[in-house]
Amino acid sequence: MSKARKSAILMVAALGLGGCSSLGNLFGSDEVVKVSEVGRAMNCAAPTADTSLQMFASADAVRDWQRGNGLELIGDQAMLPGMYVLVELGQRTTGGYGIVIGPEAQVDDKRLGLLGTFFEPDVNAMASQVMNSPCVLIRLPAGNWQGVDLYDQSGKRRARTAAP
Repeated sequence: MSKARKSAILMVAALGLGGCSSLGNLFGSDEVVKVSEVGRAMNCAAPTADTSLQMFASADAVRDWQRGNGLELIGDQAMLPGMYVLVELGQRTTGGYGIVIGPEAQVDDKRLGLLGTFFEPDVNAMASQVMNSPCVLIRLPAGNWQGVDLYDQSGKRRARTAAP
């Protein structure tokens, strides 16, 4: 699949996720807050195949993590104060995997519920045999968040983390 086609698919998915709040209380809460993607990479060197979340209390904590992992998801000049969460898809042995996080999160008892659209390669498509681990860095709105949950497009919880 060409880079332009992948970009178009991710853009359509992101726009589609923007309308999720109009579907009602997907997570059971009435409060919705805006979140924003600030960086992504195709290889975040995840240690396992499991989808995971990691919360950072500050932009400095994100910078430290980037330095320790040899990655730059976002440049220092663009780091705004606040909390961040890293969504890691986990190790994948072929290409074609990806994730898009919706621009809104549900709030339930000081926990944020992120909605992700997960992409997998078509079973009939030829996939590159390369190890990768896609990830997305999300900036959270101001708040005393106790943790984050990640749900897939079917409503299944894929990952959970507590605040640092």
